[in-house]
Amino acid sequence: MRLGVRTVQGRLILLLLTVLLPLLLIQGVIYCERFEARRSEELRANLEVARAVAATFDAFVRDVLRQEAVLGTSITAPQPLAPGELDLLLAASAAAYPPIRNMSWVNPEGVVLNSSLPEAVGLVVSDRPYFQAIVQGQEWVVSDLLVGRATGETTFTISRGVRDPQGNLRGVLAAILDPDLMGREAFPIERTGQGAIAIVDRQGMLVYRRPEAPLTPEQRNLLPTQPLIGRALAGEEATGTFVSVIDGRERMAGVVPIDPIGWAASASRPTDEVMAPVIADLLRDGAISLLVALGAFLAALALSRSISKPLGQLERQAVELGHRSIVGGTEAMETLVVRGPVEVEQLASALQQMAGELRSREEQMRDANQRLVLASMRERSQAEEAQRRAAELDATIASIADGVVIYDTEGRMVRINHGAEEILGYSPEERRLPLWERTALMPPETAEGEPLPPEETPFARALRGETVRGYVMRLSGGDGEARWVSASAAPIESPEGERFGAVSTFTDITALRGLQQEREDLLHTVSHDLRTPLTVIQGQAQLLLRQLRALQGGDKVRRSAESILTASRRMNVMIMDLVDSARTASGQLKLDCVPTELGAAVLSLKERLSEVMETSRVRVEIPDELPPVLADPDRLERILTNLISNALKYSSPGTEVVVRLSAQDTEVVTRVIDHGPGIPPEELPNLFQRYARTREAREHREGLGLGLYITKHLVEAHGGRIWVESEVGKGSTFSFTLRVA
Repeated sequence: MRLGVRTVQGRLILLLLTVLLPLLLIQGVIYCERFEARRSEELRANLEVARAVAATFDAFVRDVLRQEAVLGTSITAPQPLAPGELDLLLAASAAAYPPIRNMSWVNPEGVVLNSSLPEAVGLVVSDRPYFQAIVQGQEWVVSDLLVGRATGETTFTISRGVRDPQGNLRGVLAAILDPDLMGREAFPIERTGQGAIAIVDRQGMLVYRRPEAPLTPEQRNLLPTQPLIGRALAGEEATGTFVSVIDGRERMAGVVPIDPIGWAASASRPTDEVMAPVIADLLRDGAISLLVALGAFLAALALSRSISKPLGQLERQAVELGHRSIVGGTEAMETLVVRGPVEVEQLASALQQMAGELRSREEQMRDANQRLVLASMRERSQAEEAQRRAAELDATIASIADGVVIYDTEGRMVRINHGAEEILGYSPEERRLPLWERTALMPPETAEGEPLPPEETPFARALRGETVRGYVMRLSGGDGEARWVSASAAPIESPEGERFGAVSTFTDITALRGLQQEREDLLHTVSHDLRTPLTVIQGQAQLLLRQLRALQGGDKVRRSAESILTASRRMNVMIMDLVDSARTASGQLKLDCVPTELGAAVLSLKERLSEVMETSRVRVEIPDELPPVLADPDRLERILTNLISNALKYSSPGTEVVVRLSAQDTEVVTRVIDHGPGIPPEELPNLFQRYARTREAREHREGLGLGLYITKHLVEAHGGRIWVESEVGKGSTFSFTLRVA
C-alpha cells in the first residue's frame, strides 16, 4: 500500500487533515475567546462592584458631612446652647454612625472644647493636616489613614469647618472613624465566594477590606504590589490582576477613583476561583474534539483504501488504452470495465468517450481560429476609434482658457493643457512625481494664509471620491511668485462606481484678489482715517454741550452743539454701515461672540443714547430669569441702535416705543414695537435689501438705506432670524432672535 502525498489515499488523508486542523484551530480560538470573555466579564463585574463601593462610601462621607453641617448650624445659632447640650448633640451624632469613635468641636486655635469622648476634651490638634487644611480655607476634609505607632489601631477623620457669614472660622467639627467598625452597615454589598472589596486612601494605604484580614502597616501600603491602585488615585478607572499580599494568590480586580475625596475603591476575586469552571469545560470539550478527530481519521483511512484499489485498476487499463490509441487510433479503443465507486466508473466511461470527442474538438479549434482572426480585426478598429477620441479630448482640453489637469489613481498628471502649465509651471519630469512630492514643490495655502495639507487639496479630495467646487487657495512657486487660484475637482468614475482618476480645473484669480485687497485698504481708510477726526468732533461737541448746559441761557448755541453731535453720530453710523456692507458682501464679516445679558445691554444702550435720541419714550420689558445670549457686544449694539432709532424716527412724537424680550426654547426673541404710520404691504418684501427705503423715508428722512440691510446680516451672522410685521396706520414690530448661550 502506497501512502505518498501524491497518491489518492495520501491526498485523501491530507484533505482530512486540512479540514480537521483548521477546525481544531478554530475550536482552540473559540476556547481562548471563551476564556478571555469570562476574564473580561469578571473584570467588568469587579469594576461595577468597585463603582458601587465608591458611590456607597462617597454617600456615607457626605451623610457624615451633612450631619456636621447641621451641628455647625446649631452651634453657631444666635441662641446659644445650654450647658452640656452640645456634648449631648455630639454624643447623639456619634451614636448614629457605628464607625464614629467620637465627634468633637474644636475651636479656631485647635483645642478640643467639646467631644462625645470626654477624655478627648482639651487635646490640641492644631498640627493635624486636616485642621490646617480647613484653617487655610477648605470647606471639609477627609484625612488619610492614621496608624497608631504603639497600638497599631487605624483611624481617619471627616472634618468640616464652621464659618460665620463673613467667612471667619468659628470652629471645626471633627469625626474620628474606626475603619474596622464600618462593616455591612456602611457597605451593604455582598460578594460570592472569595470576592473582596476594599477602600484605599490617597497614600495607597488600605483603609477597609471585606472580608477582614489582619494586616501589618507595611502590608496596608498597596502601591508597591498593586499598580492599579496608583492609576485609580490618579483619577482613572482600571482593571487587571495582582498578587495578594494576604494569601499570595493572583486576583482579578477593578479599581475606581472616589471623587472628590481623592481615595480609591476596588473589588477583586481570585483568578483560579473565577476561571476554574471555564478551564474544566474547556478540557472536557477539548477531549471530545480530539476523540472525534481520531475517529474521523480512521474512517478516512478505510475509505481511502476502498477508493485507491479501483483507481489502480483504472490506471493499468488507461496505460493499455493509451498504447492501443497510439498503435491503432481511437477506433481500436475497447470498452474499459472498472468496478468501484460511481465516480471511478464514470471516469472509465469518460475515457471511452474521449476518442470520439477528439475529432469534433479539432473542428471546433479551426472554427475558433477563424473567430479569433475576426476579433483581432475588430479590436484594431476599436483601438483606432479610441485614438480618435483621445485626440478629440486633447483638443478640447487645449481649447479651454482655464487650467485643466487629469490625474490617474496615483495622482500623476496624465493630461494638462496650456492654461494649467502657465499656472502650475511643472516640468514634464515633475508631472510624473507622486502627488505628495509634487505638492511640496508649490506649497498651497488656504485663503486665510494657513498651510494646506496635501491630502486636503481639491485634487487629492477628488481622488478620494469627493467633488470640490470653487476652492480658493494660494500657490507659492519656487521663484517666490505667488498665485491665487480658484480650484474645482471631481472624480472620474464608471457607471458601476469604479474610480479611474480625477479631473481638476484652475482659474487664476490673482488680479481679482488684488482688487479685493485694494477694496480692503479703502475700507480701512474709510473706517479709520475718516472716523478718527469724526471721533474728535464728537468728543469736542460733547464737552461743549456739557459746558453749555452748566450755563444759564445760550439755548441757541446749545442746540447747535447738539446738532453737531447728532450729525457726527449719524455720519459715524453711515461710515460703519458702509464698511459692514462691503465686508458682508465679500464674506469677511467676523464676530467675537461671548455670553451676554441681553436685558442689561438694552438698558445700558438706552441710557447712552439719551443724549442723541428721545429715549424717554422707550419702555423696556424684561422677563424674570431671561437666559444670556451668545453675541458680539459691539454688533449687538448696532442691531439694537438701528431698530430703536428707526422706531423713534418713524413714530409719532410722544408715542411710546416698546422693547420686549422673551425666551422661546433655545432662542431669545427681541421685539421693537412702534406706533408709527406703518409700512405698506408692497414694500415689506424689499425692506431688508441694500439701499432699500420706504416712500415715507425717501420723502422726509435722510439716510443711505443700509441700516436694515446691515441689521439683517448681523442677526444672521449670529445664527438668528429677523422679520417685520406692520399694519398701515397702527405701527410696526421688528423682531429678531439670538441663540441662548
